[in-house]
Amino acid sequence: MVLLWPVGRWRPGFRLSKRIVILTGGIGCGKSEAARCFHALGIETLDADDLAHALTGPSGEALPAIHQAFGSEFVDPGHGLRRDLMRQRVFSDAAAKAKLEGILHPMIQAKALEALGQAKSNYVIYVVPLWFEKASHAIKPWKIVALDCPEETQIQRVMARSSLRRDEVLAIMGQQVSRDTRRLGADHVIPNEGSLSDLQDAIRTLHQELIRS
Repeated sequence: MVLLWPVGRWRPGFRLSKRIVILTGGIGCGKSEAARCFHALGIETLDADDLAHALTGPSGEALPAIHQAFGSEFVDPGHGLRRDLMRQRVFSDAAAKAKLEGILHPMIQAKALEALGQAKSNYVIYVVPLWFEKASHAIKPWKIVALDCPEETQIQRVMARSSLRRDEVLAIMGQQVSRDTRRLGADHVIPNEGSLSDLQDAIRTLHQELIRS
């Protein structure tokens, strides 16, 4: 995936004039593959998860604050955030989850605002997995596109690509908004329960509609 990276620093009051398309969807719906399809059509993409990983990787900007808030056991000096340990912590502790989000979300938004402002393509894709789960956003999108597939498809895809058990996948899905909420809130819904070729065709069709808008 192409990652647009900011040059310089974000400034309060920074305004975007770009046509920003939010790409979202539940776990296992195929957001990364969809972003690659948009990129193949010449559209620049940015992924909130990539920003979070950079902030929490080795020498990441968020590590000092995480170390201070959670302790040294959550930070590996050579490898950054101990993700599995932190995932276990925040999954069962709402206060810890809010504390981590309070550290990461402002940093992610600042990085995203400046990076998106540098996009040169007709519109820019910003992948935000939990767009509908958050109450407010610094970024005001032009369009919202949701990837959609049956829940059983989500479960099978996640289990195939990870070591998670079925009950663990269901627990993650239980913390995300429903398919109906996503479909009602999106400007465009892309079904993704078939082949990669089907997804590419659907995105190509949507792309033509967006560039004509």
